[in-house]
Amino acid sequence: MAEAVAVGAIRYSFLSVSPNKPLTFSWDKVLNLRQNSGPFVQYTYVRTNGILEKAGGEIPKLTQIPDSIANEERELILLLGEYPEVIARAAQELRLENIIEYVNRLSLVFNSYYEKYPVLNAEPGIREFRINLVNAVRVVLGNAMDILGIPRLRRM
Repeated sequence: MAEAVAVGAIRYSFLSVSPNKPLTFSWDKVLNLRQNSGPFVQYTYVRTNGILEKAGGEIPKLTQIPDSIANEERELILLLGEYPEVIARAAQELRLENIIEYVNRLSLVFNSYYEKYPVLNAEPGIREFRINLVNAVRVVLGNAMDILGIPRLRRM
């Protein structure tokens, strides 16, 4: 696990800087668990896995989106919808730092959301919606991590 965190930290750090800019390396920055680091993204991915495991491991079928969703849920949905464009733009411009900025923003929004709104203890209907939202974040974050070469972890 320590090796996977170190690899994630270093890759994230190197990829977050445009190739034409100088790179300043700082262990304090690359190991930051609160924002903008490989371990922060890995922690967010682990958190989504933990929520889904506690939910029973199966993603419930979502028949409809609840009538009223929180602004943070709307923000997450819109952010998830940006993923294909972010990947396409990064490929066209050959700039992986675009993906880095996206996964950091997705991780920040998700962690803030999770601290405000219960997923597993939400009322029926909302619970299934939130579990699906967590799963969508897990899938997108995991795919982006694969592109960046940041190892996925089950536990941290």
